Amino acid sequence: MKLRPFEIGLIAFFAISAVIAIIMVSIFQAKPSSESQKYGDRVEIWGTLPQAPMTSFLTAVSADIEELGVVTYTYIDERTFDDVLLNAIAEGRSPDMVIIPQSLLVQYRAKLTPISPDVVTKRTFRDMYIDGAEIFYMSDGVYGIPFAVDPMVMYWNRDMFSSAGLSTPPRTWEQLVAVSTPALTRSNNLREISQSAVAFGGYDNVTHAKDIIALLSLQTGSNMVSEQNGTYDVNLGGSAQGVSTLETVLNFYTQFSIPTSSLYTWNKGKPNDLDAFTTGQLALYFGLGSEWGILEKKNPNLNFDIAQVPQGEGVTTLRTFGNFYAFAIPRASQKASGAFAVAQLFASPQYAEQLARAYDFVPVLRAGVGAQNNSTDAVRYQSALYARGWLDPSPQQTNEIFREIVEGVVEGSERMKQSVSDAVLQLKGLF
Repeated sequence: MKLRPFEIGLIAFFAISAVIAIIMVSIFQAKPSSESQKYGDRVEIWGTLPQAPMTSFLTAVSADIEELGVVTYTYIDERTFDDVLLNAIAEGRSPDMVIIPQSLLVQYRAKLTPISPDVVTKRTFRDMYIDGAEIFYMSDGVYGIPFAVDPMVMYWNRDMFSSAGLSTPPRTWEQLVAVSTPALTRSNNLREISQSAVAFGGYDNVTHAKDIIALLSLQTGSNMVSEQNGTYDVNLGGSAQGVSTLETVLNFYTQFSIPTSSLYTWNKGKPNDLDAFTTGQLALYFGLGSEWGILEKKNPNLNFDIAQVPQGEGVTTLRTFGNFYAFAIPRASQKASGAFAVAQLFASPQYAEQLARAYDFVPVLRAGVGAQNNSTDAVRYQSALYARGWLDPSPQQTNEIFREIVEGVVEGSERMKQSVSDAVLQLKGLF
């Protein structure tokens, strides 16, 4: 009997999991003789994901497996997560496991326990997970067991498009520039904007400004930062034409907020882009796939839909930005074997999709990313297949670097080429 791809994926996952489990038991010197000993008397997980969905998930899984009642989750605000975790490790009260996005991987790499490449080969990892999850596979091992991704998508106001004589959202950046922006922008003779096509060019009032810049950079073919043997290389410098990736991206992004530009449609006097979208002042909102419910809740009467982000005309390799999430074991964990057993179970096909759906994320196991009948899910799942993250050295500091350069260019106080050169040097200095 010929096996279907999904069945092959399941068999491969469980076979690989068995091998990893044997080696990890050896590493952590665990000798479980029962299910309860397998997980220990307590497994404490910390993360920045909201509490309620995780609590519901843990309640459901412990109903299936009573011994999982020892697992607890503590939500920590992402603004204080770094201080709280580092203080806990220093004081000898490290959590047993953390949930980290790829944006924190560089910061915490030295404090996490990697799984050796001899245990999980890159070939094995690629067979198990969608491409973007490979960011957790570094030169000396796997620093997290990935379970979900939240890809960037594009939300569009159906009524605003219909009123402008447009039936569909832009599929390419060329369409957004030539058709959508002129048709959807409303302004008076003084160029005071009453309706915006897209919230590009701003920073503090653009919810995902840094992620949009990353999205555009990834679409140029850059991976932004690469790692080899513990050394990081910032790949945003000059190209053969003498124009850097970051310069190309910022030239495009800032045009929409420069008053003298023909694409002028947004400025820093506008409200936050998410609020502008839900109140009918903004036609396109670039956000995460998980934000559908947030938009519905803010305005239940809003007639909007979801679409994949635009790509360049004629490109053959699609890209969007995504936040990838993984279970990681701190080196300071006192209950690493139990934590690993929990991580392995929660990232398995049986539970990964359940956990991902609790947060409106997409599971990253290849066996779990199949065709979806629901149109909302279809866009998110398709986007997940070509989503990528980047190795951010310090989310707060890189946010300031990008804010400074965007605002400087829009205000005309910064020369693009020199500003980009300075920004790249600053980024390199953070590694």
